[in-house]
Amino acid sequence: MSLGPDLQKVPLANIIAGQKFLMSFARPLQPLLCSIRQIGQTTPLLARETRRGPELFSGFRRLAALKELGKKSVLVLTWKGSRLSEKQALRMAFFENVAVRGLNLVEQAMAVTAFQNLGLSKKSITRSCFLPAALPASAAVIDSLAGLMLLEHDWKIFLVEKNISLRHASELARLKPEERSALKTVLPLRPTASQFREILETTTEIARREQMSVAELFQNSELRAILSAQGQPAPQKLESLLQALHKIRHPHYVRLMARHTRLCQHLSIPAELEIVPTDFFEKPQYQLKMALTPRTEARKIFQKLLTAASSPAWKKLFELDEQN
Repeated sequence: MSLGPDLQKVPLANIIAGQKFLMSFARPLQPLLCSIRQIGQTTPLLARETRRGPELFSGFRRLAALKELGKKSVLVLTWKGSRLSEKQALRMAFFENVAVRGLNLVEQAMAVTAFQNLGLSKKSITRSCFLPAALPASAAVIDSLAGLMLLEHDWKIFLVEKNISLRHASELARLKPEERSALKTVLPLRPTASQFREILETTTEIARREQMSVAELFQNSELRAILSAQGQPAPQKLESLLQALHKIRHPHYVRLMARHTRLCQHLSIPAELEIVPTDFFEKPQYQLKMALTPRTEARKIFQKLLTAASSPAWKKLFELDEQN
């Protein structure tokens, strides 16, 4: 009598998908379909033998691909239920997935939830699973990952596609559903990960300061006008949204911008040059932009800039004093 697993062909219809072991999310099936179509199934499914039949605990994407290809029987490595507990099976599935393809943020959250549902403590998940798998691990990380399961499906997809950090994903998960729904209006603008982090940090900071919800913030007339504008390219709308949020976040921004414009006019900055404030006047720092054409007389332009830089108004430019 074999004490180890048995490798056998099993009718596909007999396989029971053990959803409590599932830790696969937003993974494209096409490459796997192509591989099986060309060379067949080379890696068996992993299952536990139960009274209802073989219960799958690793190989969910392989099973989905085999089903789509119309296979009638599949190769399965099966353990007797008495030889492999649910906790052991889940741990085996976890390490196999980490080794073969790694786990994205949502899959890590799914793994944490699965372990917790089987009674493992945060300390056990950290020490016996995440640390050996070289994944970030602490009680706080486990709590944050578990919280991601509260997110709606579209948000989970966004986290994976944009590779959003756990810190920002957790901040998103802590928002109320109606606040996430309001924030979701920015997704059609296709923000990058850094732009989304900026939007999330800015909106939550404003909401806390003004003692309002993020949903209430997005009722701001300027924000609504930007988001509902028709015929405007997404990148342009996104930039307008970021500008508007920073104006709300920094009430002094408009006054400093008006002052900046006056000083630049007083300095007689050449039309080919633009002095652009960085970080919305959070620092006394500027970018110098120059528009060049074949007829540009660069020497004269820079002579005018040097003259401007020696004037008292130039010093005032860096003082960022709203009253001056």
